[in-house]
Parts: sequence; structure tokens; C-alpha cells
Amino acid sequence: SDGHMLIFHPEKPFPSGQSYQVTFNLGKIRGVPTALKQFVFQFKTIASEFSIELNGIRSTRINGEIKTEIGGSITTSDVFPPENVEKMIQGDQDGIALPVRWEHTGNRTLHQFIFTEVKREKDPGKVQIHWNGGPIEADRKGEQEIIIPAIGDFSLISGKAISGTTPSIELIFSDPLDPDQETDGLFMMQGVEFEVSIEDNLVRLIPRKEVVGERKLEIFEGLKNYAGYKLGKTELITLSLQAEKPAIRFIGKGNIVPTTDGLVIPFEAVNLNAVGVRIVKIFVGNYHQFFQANNLNGDNNLKNVGRPVYRGTLPLSNVHAIVLNKWSAYSINISDLVKVEPGAIYQVQLSMRPEFSLYPCSDDAQIKSVKRKSDTKDDQEWLSGSYIDEDERWNEYEGNSYDWQNRNNPCYLSYFIENRNTTKNVIASNIGLLAKKGLDNQLLVVATNLLTAQPQSGTDITAFDYQSQVIATGQTGPDGMILLKLDRTPFLLVAKNGSDVGYLKISDDASLQLSRFDVGGEEVQKGLKGFLYGERGVWRPGDSLFVSLIIEDKINKLAPDHPVIFELYTPTEQLEQKIVLPLNGNITTLKTATKTDAPTGNWRLVAKVGGAEFSKRIRIETVKPNRLKILFNTSSDQLQAGSKNQVATLNAKWLHGAPGSSMKAKVEMLLKKGKTVFPKFTNYTFDSQVAKFESAEQTIFDGKLNESGDVSFPINTGVLTNAPGKLEVVFTTRVFEPGGDFSISQFNKTVSPFPKYVGLRFPDEDMAQSLLSSGKENELNLVVVDPDGNLAESVVEITAYKINWRWWWDASEDYLGNFVTQEHYKPLFTKKISTTSGKAIFKFTIANEDWGRYLFIAKLPDGHSVSQTVYLDWPYGSSTGAQGGATMLSFSPDKEKYMVGEEITVSFPSSKDGKALVSIENGSSILDKFWIETVEGQTKVSFKAKPEMAPNIYLYITYLQPHNQTVNDRPIRLYGVVSINVENPDTHIVPLIKVPNELRSQQPFTVEVSETKGMAMNYTLAIVDEGLLDITGYKTPDPWNTFFAREALGVKTWDLYDYVLGAYGGTLEKLFAVGGSDQLPDPSKQKAQRFKPVVRFLGPFSLTKNDKHKHTITLPQYTGSVRFMVVGASGNA
Repeated sequence: SDGHMLIFHPEKPFPSGQSYQVTFNLGKIRGVPTALKQFVFQFKTIASEFSIELNGIRSTRINGEIKTEIGGSITTSDVFPPENVEKMIQGDQDGIALPVRWEHTGNRTLHQFIFTEVKREKDPGKVQIHWNGGPIEADRKGEQEIIIPAIGDFSLISGKAISGTTPSIELIFSDPLDPDQETDGLFMMQGVEFEVSIEDNLVRLIPRKEVVGERKLEIFEGLKNYAGYKLGKTELITLSLQAEKPAIRFIGKGNIVPTTDGLVIPFEAVNLNAVGVRIVKIFVGNYHQFFQANNLNGDNNLKNVGRPVYRGTLPLSNVHAIVLNKWSAYSINISDLVKVEPGAIYQVQLSMRPEFSLYPCSDDAQIKSVKRKSDTKDDQEWLSGSYIDEDERWNEYEGNSYDWQNRNNPCYLSYFIENRNTTKNVIASNIGLLAKKGLDNQLLVVATNLLTAQPQSGTDITAFDYQSQVIATGQTGPDGMILLKLDRTPFLLVAKNGSDVGYLKISDDASLQLSRFDVGGEEVQKGLKGFLYGERGVWRPGDSLFVSLIIEDKINKLAPDHPVIFELYTPTEQLEQKIVLPLNGNITTLKTATKTDAPTGNWRLVAKVGGAEFSKRIRIETVKPNRLKILFNTSSDQLQAGSKNQVATLNAKWLHGAPGSSMKAKVEMLLKKGKTVFPKFTNYTFDSQVAKFESAEQTIFDGKLNESGDVSFPINTGVLTNAPGKLEVVFTTRVFEPGGDFSISQFNKTVSPFPKYVGLRFPDEDMAQSLLSSGKENELNLVVVDPDGNLAESVVEITAYKINWRWWWDASEDYLGNFVTQEHYKPLFTKKISTTSGKAIFKFTIANEDWGRYLFIAKLPDGHSVSQTVYLDWPYGSSTGAQGGATMLSFSPDKEKYMVGEEITVSFPSSKDGKALVSIENGSSILDKFWIETVEGQTKVSFKAKPEMAPNIYLYITYLQPHNQTVNDRPIRLYGVVSINVENPDTHIVPLIKVPNELRSQQPFTVEVSETKGMAMNYTLAIVDEGLLDITGYKTPDPWNTFFAREALGVKTWDLYDYVLGAYGGTLEKLFAVGGSDQLPDPSKQKAQRFKPVVRFLGPFSLTKNDKHKHTITLPQYTGSVRFMVVGASGNA
């Protein structure tokens, strides 16, 4: 498939549980020696197996009515079509099949089901559950009878012990329980205290200390159901609580080991007296092939790049006394086992074997009879270079048949055959590497010494492309830096300093995550910015289109006559026109027209130049221009719900200037859901999924204007406590002429229903799949702001619900809204947390066995709430390596905006003996970079704002600490990014237009165009009917707001510090963002009619410094008002 691999796809799936021998005739593909002409290998397909777990009766209370359901799951040994799995099981009550709903989750081998509409009647009933493996070709069937308690029978149905990361006991009762009752003393086990949680009819008991073996549990008669009825009698049940299952795991997530005390790798083990050790060496000459398929911690295609160099056993009892059922820490020094070669990567695999297990099993357990064969291959075979897959080692055991049903039972060999080994790649290196690349084809590489955090001079750097070809080479200077010129995309950096070697993969997907930081803004495409504008906001079929493109090319990428491709697409995305024009200075104008029978709707114009694309919506409508100029305003741009002190003003006048005296006017108001966005916190969610909001259009004014065409009236939106967040309010104004015709305009405003808003954010790197990990600590980031987005203090109430399966099938707002209002759904937890400087971090852990979908709601005392659903599942590979708590630092500038020439100062928390790399970046390149020494407490960074820093820069700080000082997992590297706004007054062009106060139709007049400060500029001139512009509330184009809007960060950063073992990378946190744009009113209510508006478009023209241009123009027959619009550009202004 890629020159090195052949892939065979079967025409249809192989039967399960079958062994095959394959002969591959390599000699028919290419000439090879006789011994290699045929390659024979074997494989075996997975046998079809399944297991069924019934979770018992689930009894819930909805609107005062008890609903009963039976849930469970099917786990299959292989992936099967969901429709086949769904045929495997059915449930019957009184001979009638029960409805069943499914959720196929996980890795497509876990299938959850729930039988609904189970009836509870006056007498006890029965439900028969039948299953049959036939649909997946598994030769097994079975059934189970479940007793359904009678109405009014409050009793214990079942109890069982649950093993896992958080061992617990689950008790199922016939009725939902009172979740608010005092549970102390209701559940007793000798010498054991419990944490108690109640969800519907399920009680979960979590022991506060380790409990192993057979124990008795008493459930006392004082336990109450939802109605307050007591259990009536004390129940005594016997439970078997299992020991911790044998397991091993590495400590820490790193792979690079600075060479201080050898190549030492820490790990943990439980209930094992030894571990197997296998070391695979990835040879220095194969590192490029390795990185093509892997990151530093990957294990794909290792047979192509390495081979085993060691295999042995590490007795754990020789290290320290083993404590049963407790995780204990150990370490292994690779340097004691193999000769470590600089630049080589070693994969260390730790494995469990049945004979290493300390798990208590009965004497007749299968594991007791397992014996190693006498012809076991010895370690020399590994050392000779024969690559034996670890799975083949299970052939060394007699009676090694795999029993899928007991794959999770440590008393069976199958438990150890299941992939429970753990691996880690390690490399010995003292070189720290960091790279940055913008859009200017330059790569900054920085080398440091991991042990001292100091820049490392004299380090040879080689940049390779994906095909292993050298792109650029260089040697770092005294500051540890080298700037490489690139002519194609880099893939891998190799650094050498003496015998020391380091690698850094610099593919796009490997760059450092910036989702925690405010790096959003206008994207600089291929080093170019563009602004498309037309002479109006709506066109009629058959009208001329004058659309201009202004290009900013700061890196001088484009030739003077570089082609610009304009493509015009219909509302159905059909290409209608394609026109190629050469660049015309920095303004290129497309002059075309649509057909008279062109379809109406939103067309799309795309301009392509230099690899960048810019697009604009072209609205084609059959509309009539207004004859009246309507002005509408409110006492504030953002209305506050419930306020009675808000006023609207309305003015109407004829386009020729006369007032709309005593005309009838009507104003309607419609509230709509908006999107609550605050520019500094665009990566937070502020809207609620559970709030139900509906609104109908209402008339807020119906009367007459005064003699001057004016009227004012109060606006009251009413109290809007059920709003999901901020709302959009659309005011539709109609002013009627004496003859009955009317002019119409729409105006949009924002309504703030609340005095404060709470936003939440889960880690963005996980939320791409809305997925978090159970069994480990997760973070929920909170922020509280006022309606203007300024940080505010508040107490936040956080509530979490576990959403039962029936709510998974439709997670719509209505369903979630119903979910949290049903009395029977009690939250998993409710916590209150106070913000500090408007921010807070809430940490929580969900046990692995409680995986599933959760609804989180954050609520303020003032009424606003926000919600988000997330799915928590076992972490990939179920690895729980100790990672340490991240130290989050924040830094910010001392002002919101700086003028060119002003001093910019930021400070960040630090310790002495560290080093900080300060990089000043923008949307396309690195503007400056330098090192500073850190001091104890706060380290300050100062520099002057320069013209090239407008409109904004990103201050990117990488804070390094020596590796040998990072005790207790303190970060070896923290990084943070903050946007800083810089304004350059010289970037503002102010065109000056001189025209007569009055114009007469069909008579020439002169328009004089100049620039207020005498600056040179290119410009276009448009003269357009005001009645046409008012239809969409068209504003004169302002390219400055586009070109000097905040730029998105255009520099990517890579480093290897997250891969350093014994240390980890943290982040310096700064959360700001920008967003939002003017929304255009909905034209659907405009009256359709053909028209002949006044539209004249001239240009583009070039105006030299201190010059003036005069244009002689004649307008057609017309009565009304026109707008003169000049749009100009000059260099970087």
C-alpha cells in the first residue's frame, strides 16, 4: 500500500474461530532468492463469544408515577453488526414482548440495552429474559427469570460487590428511595464505614478502607422509600469482596531520561512477586521510519525498525517486602541490562505471568494446574535477533486454550493472555528542543540542556522532510537558537551535541495545544489578508455587481500582476461565473452582473489569490427600496431584561429630507435565542441546554409620529429568568405613507436577562469527542462575568446528573429540560464554589465503573445557569500513570491596549535559577525572541510597542526549570500565551469627499476625493440610493476593522518537554478571546417589487501623496437621497 506493505482485504468476513495457513508467492511479484519465493504464515480469527450482564430492576419516579425498567449489557468478543446483536435477546412479561432500546458504545463490542414498559401490579409478576448467540454464530443460549415486586412491596431485591479502581457494593430495592434521608447507621459491616449514594432504587456503598473476603452486611429496617415507608425488617446478606487484581503500570508519562543516574524507569505493581521484562531496541539508523508511524511514545510497526535485545525476570521481593492488595513503587535501570547507545530508542515492556501472581485462588482453580512446557525457548533466542511476538509466549503453557468468559478472572490463564502488559519507550538524552514556525517559511529551533535549563550552543540541527531528505542544517549560537530557511514542509528535527542526540517531530498535529489560551482572531491565510466589499447589501436579479478585493501582503509574497480568481456560486452552490483578473495595486474590482432570471437567495462570491481564499455573501432579492429614511435607536445597545427605564426613539423622513409628519408607525419586537459570547472567553460555554425559552412577536408601539416625524416610547422585555443566556431582539419598524404604502426596516439589539453570567469549559483536547476519562481527576473551568464581559465575583453552584440510558437516545434541549425537572432524578452531587478574580476550577473524579454520560449544570444565585453534557469512559488503554498536579500560572499585560512607542510590561510567577524564552509573535511570523533569567517571586518582561506589532501580538513565554530541581513532579516546562493589542495611528486612512449639498438629476457635478493627512491611497467611489441601502441597514465598508481586527496566532510551536520522564509540561493560563460581528436583519418581510435604484461605481483609482482627484458625474432622473462612499487602502494602512 505504501511501497513497503501489502494489504489483502477479504471479499467477505472470515468465519469466526477458524485457523488459516496462508502462502504468499512473493516470487510472482519480484525477483527474490529461491528461499524467499514463498512466505508461509498462519492466523486465527477470534471465536464468537459473548457475555450478558443484567443490571436488575431500575425503578424511577416520574410525575408521581413509578416506572420500572430492566437494563443490562452484552459484551461480544469481536465486532458484530449492531442489528445482529439486537436479535440476540428478548424480554417477555405475561407472554408479551417488552420494548427494548439499545446503545452501542465503547469499541463496538459493548452493547447496552434496557427493557421498558415493565409493569408492576397488585400481585408479583415475572419477566423472562431469553438470549441466543445464533445471530453472531455463537453456540450458546440461556434465560433468566426476574421477579417483579407487587405495588406497595418495598423490599431488597439484590446486592452485589463491585470490584475495580473504586470497589463498592450495589444494593437494588423495589422502590425508589428517599435520597435526602439520613443514612448513618442504616448499612453496617463490622469494622467498615461507607460513603453512601442513592440514585432511584439503587444504593451504592463505597468502603472507606480496603475490604477483602467474605463479609456480612446488615441493611436496617429504618431505610425509607420515596413515600417515607420503611423497609420493615432488617436484611442480612453475605458478600464476597475480591482482592485487587494483579496489575502493573509505569509511573509518569515521559520518555526522555536525562542521563544523571542511568536510564532509570519507575513503575508500580500490585499482587505480583515479579514482572517480566522485554527490551526492544529501535536502532539509530531507523529513527526516521519510526517517527513516520509514531510519536516518541508510539509502538506501531516496531518489527520494521527494531528487535528485542533483552528478556528476563525482575523479582519484586528482592526490592522490598510486598504488601498484598497495595500498589507499590519500583524501578528498573535499563543501563544495567543493555548497553545504552546514544540516539537509540528503547521500548521497555513489563509483563505479568501466571506464576508471578499473588492473587488468592482456590486450589482447584485452573491457574493452579498451568505449567510451563519443558521446551521453552530461552533468552538466547531473543538475543540472537529472532523476533518472537510476546503473544506467542503463551504457547509455552500446557493447556493454554483461551477462555473468553474468564478473561477478567485472575484465577484463569486467560486473564494473563488478555493484553495486560504495559510498555514505555525511553531514550537517554540531555537535549531539550523547541521549534517555532510561522507562515514565512522560517523555522526557529532552540536547544537547551535539560539538566540546567540553559541554552545549549554548538548543537547541530538537521531538519528532514517526511521522505527523510534534508531540508536545512545549522548550528545553534550562544543563545541556543538557529533560524532555518525552509523550501518545503519539515517533519523531523535531529539535534546532536557531542554524543548526545535528540529528536523533535514537527508535524502539524504534534504542535503544542493552545486550546486553553486566547489565540483566536482573524486568520492570516498564507501570509495574506483580504477584504471583500460591495457597493450595497442587496442586489436584484440582473443588477450589476461591483465587488472589490483589498489585499494586504506584509511578507511581499505576490507579484504585481498576480492573478486573482473570482468565482460566483448560486444559492445551491452551483458555479455560475469564473473570472480571472490581475492584481491592480491593493484593490482589484470585479465588475459583472447576474441574469435577470437569476434565482434569489444567498449567493457566494469567492476570491482566490496566492493560495488564500476570501468569500462574501451576495444577497439577491426582488426588493423595493424604501422611500422613507427610518432611524431607530434604544437608550443602550444592550437592553437589560426587566428594566423599566429603557426608551426607544423612532424618526422617519422622506429621502429628500422632509419629515414624516404625523405618519402612522408600527413597531414589533421578537425575542430569539442568541449565542452568549464574551470576546475574552470565546472558548467557554455560557448557554444552557436545559432552559426552555419560547417567545412570540409582540407589538410594542402602534401610533403616530409627531410633526417632526419623531416618537419615543418605553421598552420592557419583562423578566426573562427562563432564558438560556443572552437573547437577540429584532425590532421590525413600519412607517406608512399617506397613500398606504410603507417603508420597513429591521434593527437588532441584544438583551441581557441576567446581571451576571457563568461560563464553563472542559479540557478542549478531550472535548473534541465530548469525552473525559473516568477513574481520574477531571477539571471543570468556570468564569463569572457581568453583561459586558468583565470578570465578576460570585458563588457558583455545580450540579452533576448521570443521564440514564433512556435519555441518551434524544439529548435535545426539551429532553434535558425534562430530565432535570423530574423529581425522581436526584443529582450525583451538588457543590458550591467561590470564584477568585472571577475564575474557579472545580475538580471531580468519576469512578471507572460509573462511566457514562453526565449533565453538568453551573448556576448563579442571580439566576443564570449554563449546562454541558460530557461522556466519561475508561481512559484509552486504562493507564493511570501518576501525572502530578499541573501548576497553572497566569500572566497579563498592564494595559488593555498600547500605542506604538509605549512600554509593554507583563510579569509571571517564577522561581530562581530558571530560564524563560520570550517570543513576540503575530498572525504570520516571529517578530522578536530573547531569553530572560527568572527570579524568585515574579519575573518581569518589558519591551516597546513597535509599528509592526499592530493590530496585536502574542506574547509567548516558555518557562524552563532544571530537570534535577523538579521534585514531586513540578513542571520542567510551562508555557503561556497572551494577546496584546497595539494600535498604530498611521494605519488609519481618512478619505475626504467634497460634493455639492444639492444635486440635480441629469446635470453633471464634481466630486473631489483626497486624504485628510495627505497620504497616498488607492480607492473606489460609489454613489448609491439611500433607500436601497436602508433595506439591509448597509454600513459604509470599513476595511480597517478587518485588516486591524485581532489576528489569530499564526505561529505553531513544538517542543519535547512533555516527553521528559520525571518531569512534565504545564501551561501558563490566560483566557481571552474576540468574536462577534454585526448581524444583518432578516429580509424575508421585505415587499418584493422591481425597481431602478441609483447606483454608480467608479474605480479603483490611485491617489498620490498630497494629491486630489476630481470626478465629473451625472445622475439619472431621481428624487431622494444618495450616499457617497469612498473606500481606500495604502500599503499597511
